[in-house]
Amino acid sequence: MGRINVGAGFKPARLFYFVRAGLKPAPTILLIIVLLISTNLFSQTQTDFDLYMQKGQKSEKWDELVKAGFESFASNNYSTAMIFLEKAYSKGCRDGLLLYKLGTYHELMGNEKKGLDFLQKADERLKKQYPGSSYVNEMPKQLGELYFRLDKYKEAIPYLEQATSKAQEPSLLFILAQSYRKTGNIEQAKSYFEKALSISSDNSLNYPILLELMTLTYQLNDYEAALQYAEQILQISPNDPSALSYRNQIQLKKLSEEEKKLIKKITE
Repeated sequence: MGRINVGAGFKPARLFYFVRAGLKPAPTILLIIVLLISTNLFSQTQTDFDLYMQKGQKSEKWDELVKAGFESFASNNYSTAMIFLEKAYSKGCRDGLLLYKLGTYHELMGNEKKGLDFLQKADERLKKQYPGSSYVNEMPKQLGELYFRLDKYKEAIPYLEQATSKAQEPSLLFILAQSYRKTGNIEQAKSYFEKALSISSDNSLNYPILLELMTLTYQLNDYEAALQYAEQILQISPNDPSALSYRNQIQLKKLSEEEKKLIKKITE
């Protein structure tokens, strides 16, 4: 059996990045997601305790608390697990796995700022204690997405860059592009939206990507590209108001340019 896959498996907010401007997940939908994944989210903790015993910050002061906390997570007794793990933390345990579980729990429960605080501490500890582990490999993705949800786009970018260098996931490329757009780097945003679109086969994601590309290319005065994106949007959603509006604006611009050329030709 593998470790707890909360770093890669628990990504509720990713479902909500498919809407423009980074809308926040609705609490009721988060609850549904929690219920759907609760049967296996924390089901593989024993292997983590073995890893802790091999490489962790062991001490007679808290080993039993860590063990009880990990076992409680394994049986889905999250509140009980927190009692044990927070007690171990209060006694001085700063093991990377413990910090990671505390951070991920708070993230899952909606206390994202507290989750971020623990995960930032876990990031450094995991690199030192468990180099090469899947926790270390997946931390950039988790931290990048968490920074994004907290509207910390500048901080999210380096983590998302690391994550996308390891795995070209369309949804991850999408939020990286959004982060660049939010920080005013339009060219980089456009590049990553294009990458996301090139490997995505899901219209639920393609639709917001196309909206972003239509808007950005229009802002960059690339009206032909913007028109093409508008047409692609209308294939997915024939009555989309944004695509219809942009298409009309671009067509009017083209007519205006043609009239100017005609007038210039006549008057020459």
